[in-house]
Amino acid sequence: MLLVIPAIEIKGGRCVQMVQGIEGFTYSDDPVEMAKLWRRENAKSLHVTDVDGALAGHLVNVDVIKRIVETVDIPIQLGGGLRTFDDVKFAFDLGMYRVLVSTMIIEQPDEAKRVLEKFGASKIVL
Repeated sequence: MLLVIPAIEIKGGRCVQMVQGIEGFTYSDDPVEMAKLWRRENAKSLHVTDVDGALAGHLVNVDVIKRIVETVDIPIQLGGGLRTFDDVKFAFDLGMYRVLVSTMIIEQPDEAKRVLEKFGASKIVL
């Protein structure tokens, strides 16, 4: 069985299409409604990227992300701006199922190791 995980990329509080790091276009002004749409389409999980967070080095669209978690009843994995152990813990406290630590693994491998040891390999995506 193949599991397709829809992605919602958030920039400026809106859903944007990103292609190799370049913004294509805004396709929705409401990421929460987009998450609800994916759920109605029977998505089993969602991937959310805080594009602003990835650029800033810390989560930026926290309010929108929190509303998505509170609105849909499926696991959510989050990427974008999670650079420290505390950032990852905060994401899990928000209700994330999994988190991405791509930049952390390259720039701070010891911090990434600490995250893996604390939360486990099934909860961390590289």
